[in-house]
Amino acid sequence: MKALILAGGYGTRLRPLSCDKPKLLFPILGKPILERTLNVLAEIGVDEAVLAVNYLANELKRAFGRRRGGMAIKYSLE
Repeated sequence: MKALILAGGYGTRLRPLSCDKPKLLFPILGKPILERTLNVLAEIGVDEAVLAVNYLANELKRAFGRRRGGMAIKYSLE
C-alpha cells in the first residue's frame, strides 16, 4: 500500500519557528511530527510513502532519507 503526505507548506503561521525548519520536523513529545505519521502508516501496512515537498525539502530528505524501517520514502517536488 502507498501513501501520499502533503509536506510542502511554508508554515507561515508558525513563524519565526518555521524560518529554518519545516513544520513536519517540529517535535511533539520528543519525536518529529512526520516520524509519528510514518510510524502510524507503517503500522497499518503502508510500504511506500511519497512526500510532496517544496519549502525546505532538503531538510526533510536529510532527516528521513529513502527508507524508514521497512517503508520506502520517495519525494516529489511540488
